[in-house]
Parts: sequence; C-alpha cells; structure tokens
Amino acid sequence: MSGMTHTKFYTTLPGRLVKWPRLCALLALLLARAALGTAPTYENDGIVDYTGGAFTYPPQIDATNFINANGAQFIILPALYETWNTVNYTNDGYMDDDVGFWFDTQTTNVITRQMAGSFYNPGEVDCGYQFLAWATNILNPGTVNVPGTGVIVNANPLAFATAIGGLMQITGQNVDLTGSALTIVGGQGSAQVIGLYGLTGTDTNSDWDASFDLGPTYAYPSFPVSGLLPPSLGGFGFPNVPLNTTPYFNIVGVGTNTIIYRAVFLQDASGVNVSHNVYFGTAGVVGGGDVTVEWVGSYVDPTTGISASHYLYLNDNYLQSVVTNEPSVNGIPINFTFAESPTQIGLGTPTAAGFLNVFDSGFVSNRFAYVSAQMIATSAGTNSIPNHSITNLPNGFKSAPAKS
Repeated sequence: MSGMTHTKFYTTLPGRLVKWPRLCALLALLLARAALGTAPTYENDGIVDYTGGAFTYPPQIDATNFINANGAQFIILPALYETWNTVNYTNDGYMDDDVGFWFDTQTTNVITRQMAGSFYNPGEVDCGYQFLAWATNILNPGTVNVPGTGVIVNANPLAFATAIGGLMQITGQNVDLTGSALTIVGGQGSAQVIGLYGLTGTDTNSDWDASFDLGPTYAYPSFPVSGLLPPSLGGFGFPNVPLNTTPYFNIVGVGTNTIIYRAVFLQDASGVNVSHNVYFGTAGVVGGGDVTVEWVGSYVDPTTGISASHYLYLNDNYLQSVVTNEPSVNGIPINFTFAESPTQIGLGTPTAAGFLNVFDSGFVSNRFAYVSAQMIATSAGTNSIPNHSITNLPNGFKSAPAKS
C-alpha cells in the first residue's frame, strides 16, 4: 500500500467519494487472496467437465499437490490448461484436453515457471495438441496420447486462434517410462498419404504393345496422353523409363469362353527389413479392387525388446481405373486405396511370382491410372520441414532426462 498516496485519493470531494470504494474493494481482494492462498492438496474423485461455454472458465486450481484419483475424469475443452503453484502431480484416472496440459510449477512469484517436484501418471492423459511434463522426478507407467491435429485454441472467451501440429515433451532429472504407452497419433486404419502427382487417361498414341513392353524382369509404362510432359529420370510424375519389375499373374475363368488375366509388375526398392506380398481376389477387404500389395515392415519394439511387424497395403480397383473422368482425392485417383495396420489383414494366400506370356501382339489404346505418392509416418512430410531434419517436425516427441 506504500505506493498509494493521500494526494492521489483525496484531491477533491468527488474523488473521495469515488476512490474510497475502490480502495476498499482492493483491500477486500487482497484479504481474500491472503485468506485463500495455496491449498495443500487438490483432489478430484469424480468428474470435472469444462466444455468451453461462452463466458465460462476452466477451474482455477491453486494447490501444492494435484491428484486426479483412480476412476476420476478431468476434461477441459478447449483451452491449454495448467494449475497454479503445483509441485507434485498424480493422475490415476483420465485427463483429456482438446489443446493440452502443462505439468510444471507455474507460480505467482517473480520466477513464473519452474520445474515441478514430481509427475506420476499410472492413468491416461490425452492432449489434442501439446503435452509437457517438466519435473525432477517423472514416473509414467500409464498412457499419453497426442494426436497433434489442428485444434482451436481458446486464447480468451472473445478471441480464438488456430494451432497446427503437436508436441510431447518430457523433461526431468529422473525419468522412468517403463511400461509407458506414448502415442503421437497418425492415421488409424487409413494410411497417411499425399498424392504428389496423379494421372488418369487413355494412351491413344499407338505406342504401347503389351507383348513387347511387359516382360519377366521389366515393364515399360504406357506413355501419358499428348500434351503432358513426362518428368526427368528420378523426378515426380508419370514414369517414362523402363522399370525393373517382378511379375505376378492371376487367371480367372468366366463362363466357358472367357478368361480374365490380372497382372502386377512390382518394383520394390524397400530396405532389407521390408518384404512384400501380392494378393488377388481381395475386393471388399482393403479396398474395392481385386488386387492388393502388402508390405511387411519388421522392427524391434523399443519398449519390449521383442521383434514386431507393421503392415502397409495398396489396393487397386482395375474396373474403377477405366472409368472416364475418374476423380482424385488428396491427389490420388480413387481406384487406389492405401491402408496400414499393426496386425496382418487376412487376404488369403499370397501369389507366387512368375511371368505368363499371354499378351496379344499389337498396339492398344491403353487406359491408365497413375499416382506418385508420399507416405507420411508422422504429422508432416520430411521433404517439407526446415533443413529436412526430423527434429524440426511440427508433431514430435522430445525427452530430456538427466537420469533415466
């Protein structure tokens, strides 16, 4: 109160009448703050559900210890949430925020943000955009999920801003993530794919002869229609060079006089830990087409030390690809379907590689569909991030333990 002088508050009679209530209100506010102070413990044993209604605010928690008990729910929508003056955090229940949680010590002192004492999470924390745990001791046998998708950040009740990407950051002196399930969520079921260049059309140039252009170890693609510029070798676009391929064939008899031949010519430059399989007769499983290529990626699970596999699928609907004016979605003609799965999808018995010389000689007007696609394993393509560095991904996981 030393900064409040008699000169300021007693200049005129109206000044006395107006300023005294303000001074009293200020004193009452200070007294109330002193009376409340920082509580020893905040514990939620039930359900806290803030849905972000107009002119409503998340609960203001000022406590040394924060406990979200077993079976309890603490749900905040949509605002980045943190408590005041909290040293120790325990979540044995479920916490969810469309934006995110910060678990550090935000103080009312001169140093506004400090490392917390402990963060213990045997429960589950879901954050739409950002999860930050900064504590001396971090023990997380539970689950943390950060989708990292676009969200609406409620900066204040009257102003909204958008945020894209996401981050999971864990920093401490002693960090134990044994048994953790830490997920920066990508596509579930449908693989994250961007079509860099997609084409559908008909080659009417009379320059493609299947009996000549398709062989046991090679495949010449059909040239694009006139007016489209093919790319240079190694560039993105319709390939105009022969491919070193492995052929797969399928024969289906229809009635007594018709035979359908389906074929896949596959060039695979994957690493040694990736194998592939080709399946026919798969319509309605992964996509609407009768052929599906499966890639099997093998790796060692860092949490268990046990070998595991993940699966990527590409389905091609031959009949859809010959439709005139075939549309594209995300730059990918709709006859192609990409999918991923942590477990193998049942597609029957893989087809053995082998070539069948069943093509008639002569040029044909070939209907084609083509896509050059980039797989997105995280939140952004690695070709689009600064310096092409994985550390610059907008959706990432960072851990900086002094001891772990």
